Formats: sequence, C-alpha cells, structure tokens
Amino acid sequence: MREAGLPTDSLTTTFAPVLFTNGSKTTLIDTGFGPDAAAEAGSTKGLLVGNMKANGIDPADIDVVVISHFHPDHVNGLLSKDRLTFPNATIMVPEPEWQFWMDIEEMNCAPQGRMSQLFQNNRRILDQVGERLSIFKWGAEIVPGLEAIAAPGHSIGHTAFWLRSHGEQIFIQSDLTNQAALFVANPDWHSALDQFPDQTVQTRRRFYDMLAEKRIALQAFHHPFPGRCYLEKNGAGYRRIPID
Repeated sequence: MREAGLPTDSLTTTFAPVLFTNGSKTTLIDTGFGPDAAAEAGSTKGLLVGNMKANGIDPADIDVVVISHFHPDHVNGLLSKDRLTFPNATIMVPEPEWQFWMDIEEMNCAPQGRMSQLFQNNRRILDQVGERLSIFKWGAEIVPGLEAIAAPGHSIGHTAFWLRSHGEQIFIQSDLTNQAALFVANPDWHSALDQFPDQTVQTRRRFYDMLAEKRIALQAFHHPFPGRCYLEKNGAGYRRIPID
C-alpha cells in the first residue's frame, strides 16, 4: 500500500457497477450495496441510484440487471425498503450461483459466520425477485453484445463478461481482483472473501495473461474509479495502465 502511495492504516474499496445501452435497452451489471445502505448515517456506500439520477437515469429506466455473483456489494442494491429498486428490470443471474446459494442442503451445511450470513442474505433478496428472475448459462450471449464467461473461484459461480460492439471489446472482470494495489501486483495472493482461493488465483492468472498479451481493455468492479485499464506483465505480477 505504501509503494502505491496509499494509506497503510485503512483501505478504501471502490464500487463501479457498469451501465450501458444497446439500441433501446439499458442494462446494468451489479448493483452495489443499494439505497438502504446509502441512507445510513455517514454512509459512503450504496450511492449508485443517486449517481444514476444525477445523470438523468431513473431506476425505472433499467431494462435488465445482470448479476455477476451473489455477494452483498453486488446484489443488495436489488432491494430498497424491501421493494425492487429497478421495478421494470429483468434480473439475470448465473446458473451456478443460483443453484448453490438457493440449495437448502448447502445452506444447512454452511459454517456459521460469513457463509451462513451470505446464504441468508441471498435468500432474503432473491426470494423477492419472483417472476422477474432469469437464469443464464456461462458462454451465452445474455443480452445483445454481452457474453457471460466462467470465472469461478472468488465465488462458486463468479462470472465475468465480454462486452462487444462495432468491433470494440472490453473484458468486465467483476471481482477477479479486489484492491488493485495488492492483488494486481501480487496475483498469487488471495483474501478471506475468496471462496476457493487456489481456483481464484488460477482463474485470475489465466485471464490476466490473456489480457496483457493481447492488450485488451479491462473493466474492474473494485479498481480505482472508473475501473478501466490495460494490463502489462511486471515480474511475477502485473501493472495497471489506467484508461481515464
């Protein structure tokens, strides 16, 4: 952290959901912590809806919400005061995530603590999505121009995406890495948030090697805002080249 010019006694994490239009359709990828978190005293999270409105986008304008994985900073924003934040949107979720987190036997076997809390939180939220739910498979084009890519490790069904249009493309990595100053330079490290640490590292290196070799733009949920960069090999790790 010191080498990156950042504080060593605290860690700030950026949240960068992606919103794009394709023709008349507006798609949002991941939701942040949501308006309920934003309403907490002194909160610095859950600000997505306020930022959308400041840019002239109402939550009712969102046609599709795509979820990369079922962690609170990606799914909690689906609800606001126990109602759907995006009332007109289809909610699209990865099949492996849905099967695991909605499995009663898996929930009953989950260790107490973070995992049991995740099961409870995911059921609380997704039980309210109802008929707006749509489950997608890896390898499918889930909305025009957006392909779902298997990237497990951080979560059992963690999903990345290719976004392509008119000959251009960007790789949306979701949570392949969290804090860039730690995990881009040290890709073999993992955090307590990674469900399967060894798989997390293998998946990360496989995609980062490809992106660095082909110099393909990367969009990351937790890298410094707005989260876009190129990657270069740097010793045993990588270096970010931000795209402002």
